[in-house]
Amino acid sequence: MRDERGYTPYTWVWNRIENTVKQITDDELPNIHYLSNSNKLLLYNPYQNTTDNKLINDYDVYFYDSKTAVKKRIIQEFDPNTHLFGNVGQTDDFVYYYDNNWWWYNTKLETATNLTSSIHAEWDNKILDEGYQQIAWGIAGISNDKQYLYLYDTYDIWKINVKTLASTKLTKGRESQQVFRFELLTKSKNTSDIRLIDETKNNRLVINDLNTRIKSYAILKPNHTIDLLLTSHDFLYTKLQQAKLTTDFIYLKEAYNLPPELWYKKDMKSEPIQLFATNKQHYLYDWGTSELLHYTTIDGKKLKAAIFYPPNYKKGNVYPAIVRVYENLSQTVKEYHNPSMYNNIGFNVSNLTQQGYIVVLPDMAYDKGFTGASATNSVVGVLNKLIDEGVTEKGKIGLIGQSFGGYETNFILTQTDLFSAAVTGASLFDLVKDYFWNEPYEKTESWRYENFQFRIKKPFFEAPELYIKNSPLYHASRITTPILSWTGKNDTNVPPEQTMTIYTALRKLKKKIVMLRYPEARHFVSSKEDQTDLTRRIEQWFAFYLKNEPKSSWIK
Repeated sequence: MRDERGYTPYTWVWNRIENTVKQITDDELPNIHYLSNSNKLLLYNPYQNTTDNKLINDYDVYFYDSKTAVKKRIIQEFDPNTHLFGNVGQTDDFVYYYDNNWWWYNTKLETATNLTSSIHAEWDNKILDEGYQQIAWGIAGISNDKQYLYLYDTYDIWKINVKTLASTKLTKGRESQQVFRFELLTKSKNTSDIRLIDETKNNRLVINDLNTRIKSYAILKPNHTIDLLLTSHDFLYTKLQQAKLTTDFIYLKEAYNLPPELWYKKDMKSEPIQLFATNKQHYLYDWGTSELLHYTTIDGKKLKAAIFYPPNYKKGNVYPAIVRVYENLSQTVKEYHNPSMYNNIGFNVSNLTQQGYIVVLPDMAYDKGFTGASATNSVVGVLNKLIDEGVTEKGKIGLIGQSFGGYETNFILTQTDLFSAAVTGASLFDLVKDYFWNEPYEKTESWRYENFQFRIKKPFFEAPELYIKNSPLYHASRITTPILSWTGKNDTNVPPEQTMTIYTALRKLKKKIVMLRYPEARHFVSSKEDQTDLTRRIEQWFAFYLKNEPKSSWIK
């Protein structure tokens, strides 16, 4: 909180007419959130609480009138990780998420109104992923007259009259298992301002189908009917841009076996015209295909995985398979992956399919407190299905992950012998040590476990058994899979010492492990030389263990 001279910087307001200045911030309340007109402010201290259970701690919020210099506390224990304030443009009012509801604060009357208490909807992710940090789905926009606020729940868009609190659900996403969101094309000058929505005009929507992973563009008309603009089971459409004065629009079209193309349409009903096609060299080579696979985990949860097949794939033949893990990845099923040696985690889908592998990118279903077991259940579930269908078999399956996916890789290997080779990058192995680690940002890592990806939700001293149960180190003796581990020596996200812990632990246990350390790399490998080296070594590692190709000299 000090500048380069050692002084604490404060904010003052200058009244040009009276030629006076007033101090606004101090050591007690050093931070400001500016409202739209900047005559009134919100003050807070992000260091008010010393707990480390969240990335940014809860803090009290004070309303400050710069004319009267009156300061008043209006919110206690506000959680900025859930959602930040949304300014109501051209006013000093604002909207915020608190106590599982959306609130409107009228700065003139100094009153807070709960907008959503009477609506049965899920405004945040706590039911969907109860172990993760609570995150609100967000504010969609506000009408030009500031009478209606548009909010997102898990699936749908709601329209709420901010005076009468009457509400209307504009879409039917919950019924169809689709997620509806506005695609707002204009940006506010103040990034904190809530975007304007004019319901007298057509508004563009993005629709994500959770069952099929199809992304569609649509138009929400003033009468609340929805017309599909672009949709396809076979292609991924992105980057749609519409002309300001006409109905003309352009967009990108791609699939796993189709390099991105730029297309034009005069209107929704006209035939599309291709303007440009990328990667012409793609058509000189055979290419694989992709599909969305539905499967059931070993504990009964329904999930999906993106499956990428090699060129000339034949059903009934058995192929080597590589599974990459990191949270949910099935949404990539229609993405084109340009083959390249320049990969910041050494992994490239198309490199591997061209080498004859099936590549599997599964989703995860996490149970609070049991992150490692959840990842194991999810991955083993999809592999059981592929093995049962004769697509692959034990002895030909590899596992790869980086960062949190590297942790998942490490843990999964302690629970199953399905894998014949694995790669783990910039990953955690000893959760207990990491929990107490003091990172360069002067905050211990405990928040990652109590309210973030590790989803344990309890402090270490309240449930030490959960930390031990989720920590690969304490189960390392069960690992039978050869591991290639790598780290950047300048990684400030995951301590490089964690990779050394993996290496020394498995060496002590006389397990097969090779460690790579890149002197200039951080959490990702950034130089082209290092990217090429890591990609090449990973591919050689899998080729030796999964395809019985000759061992490279560096593999000990």
